[in-house]
Amino acid sequence: MRKLILSIIALTLGIGAWAQETQSVNYIDADGQQKTVTATIVTNETRTLNAGWYVVTGEVSRGSITCNGAVHLILADGAKLTATGGEDQAGITVSGSNSLTIYGQIAQSGQLFARGGKYGAGIGGGDGFSGSNITINGGTVTANGGILGAGIGGGDSQFGSNIIINGGKVTANGGNGGAGIGGGAYASGSNITINGGMIDAKGGEYGGAGIGGGDRGSGSNIKVATTLAIYADNNDPPTTEILHASDYDISLYLNGKRYALVKDVTTSIKESAIAAIDAAISESDNDHIIAIATNAKTAINAAVSIEVINALKTQALAAIDSAKMARSSVLGPLGEEKPGTALKVTKGEKEVILYAPDKVEYIIRK
Repeated sequence: MRKLILSIIALTLGIGAWAQETQSVNYIDADGQQKTVTATIVTNETRTLNAGWYVVTGEVSRGSITCNGAVHLILADGAKLTATGGEDQAGITVSGSNSLTIYGQIAQSGQLFARGGKYGAGIGGGDGFSGSNITINGGTVTANGGILGAGIGGGDSQFGSNIIINGGKVTANGGNGGAGIGGGAYASGSNITINGGMIDAKGGEYGGAGIGGGDRGSGSNIKVATTLAIYADNNDPPTTEILHASDYDISLYLNGKRYALVKDVTTSIKESAIAAIDAAISESDNDHIIAIATNAKTAINAAVSIEVINALKTQALAAIDSAKMARSSVLGPLGEEKPGTALKVTKGEKEVILYAPDKVEYIIRK
């Protein structure tokens, strides 16, 4: 009995020694919201990511990594993961019904470098395997395909599909004949959706598209949000802008174009919204109105969605207009002032403004 107990203890300790460390970690979801989850820490010994949550917290460098099931990978700010596939392998293998979703944190400074071996994609399929179900929500991701492999997508002669980019900075380079994002050589790339982020995609020599099909392949059902500007041609960098609608398949405009560049235009929309608010308060010296504008501009700078930016601008302009009207209204004689009202009286050569958005305030001006 004593030997049995000692054997059980030894087995338990052995299992514990192999247990993977976890920690609570924040990440930015596809909707731009910060969330928290308990994730397993990726190390130099991590070969397989089984279904669940993982985080890269330091500098990790290793060979190929295989995704098994629905895998969620967080690139912590300042962290770096390098995954290099051997011959016939992808840097990070994501194929069949398996999936990989990549997230960043607030600063979006976590990095992933994935390089495919000969005939493998950077992220996606190895030699003879498709690459699919890949989503990037944030972080800085660089994926280089091996010979005949896509940067992100299929391995040699295999398609790349169901690829979604919602944010982050993505650089994808196909190997000779492979697409930057999409199919490996001789294969198609389909169901590729880009909703946000900054994407620099280059097809490999001998006919790979920046986004779409590899050499002798084609692209289909490729959509880019209207909040993004997309350029594609055979110049590096491309200069031909493609006009598009968010629900319009632009694959025909990308087929045969080796270079593709997608830029987020959120910054220019933020600048336009802030300029409209500044114009609305340009002649105001009222502290309350200025505070409305200041708070709105802070919120706009922090926003990550075009819809939120426009909503904040509309709300701020309406609030500024309302405050201006309240300030010029005569709602009652002196002595009846109360929070939420404004009145104006004349005392000698000075005009006295009693303006009260939250409490009674006396502002005297000439």
